[in-house]
Amino acid sequence: MTTGSMGIVEHLSVIDADTGGQAYLADFAGNSQAAWSPDGQQLAMVGSSPDQPEQFTLQLISADGTQVHRVRRPGWIDPMLRVSQWHPSGEFVYLATSSLSPHDRGTALRWSIATDEIVELPTRPVSAVSPDGSRYLTIVWLEGGRGLYEWTAYSSNGRVVYANGIGSGAAWLPDGRLVGSRCEWQATDTFASELVIITPAGQQTTFARYPDVCVGVAPSGDGSLIGIARGAVTDILDAQGALRATIRGSIAYSLDQPNLSSWLPAPRQ
Repeated sequence: MTTGSMGIVEHLSVIDADTGGQAYLADFAGNSQAAWSPDGQQLAMVGSSPDQPEQFTLQLISADGTQVHRVRRPGWIDPMLRVSQWHPSGEFVYLATSSLSPHDRGTALRWSIATDEIVELPTRPVSAVSPDGSRYLTIVWLEGGRGLYEWTAYSSNGRVVYANGIGSGAAWLPDGRLVGSRCEWQATDTFASELVIITPAGQQTTFARYPDVCVGVAPSGDGSLIGIARGAVTDILDAQGALRATIRGSIAYSLDQPNLSSWLPAPRQ
């Protein structure tokens, strides 16, 4: 786990979740966003050093904090640039040129770790990358959409794989399938929604329907169960759509990073 203190200077630290011990990494001024590399050896972030608080840079920090690599690109590096996702290969990082407001659609960028090249992609900011790295997902607030979001899947080169997903978001399953919520406003002034699973080949299966609410989705780490947030309760479904449990409280799911939720990756012994 990585934390930072809010304020003029942020203290970047690594916390051992088992012992609670903290290891100091570095100080950075101003707004910063960070993400660990797939192998856990590097941290990619946007920030500025205390001696140059107005100069924002892309930075790679080693896990022990001893090595810091900075990339300066005039016109690209500004306080609103943020790190979105690492590619599973660890070869590049997806960036976004948007603020944290869901109303700012922003632009997607790709930063090559080997060459420091930064290229603009023809899509909105990347929300989640498929497990094999061949596709990515964008989730954008829908203007005038009564609080709904539009989610779209792209190939790694920006070609549309699936479009017209209007709902509360979507997430990748470990086997590369996409699970998403599709919602529609009805004449009765309520939402109706359906949960769909889309294969890499584009085949779609509807596995659950909710006639009076727009639901959010949060799959478990192994993909065998899917949490369906519907207001103050959460349904737990299996991958075939069968209801396994209903619990009080709404399961945590993130539109910005849909593969992150309140599921543990494995049961605690």
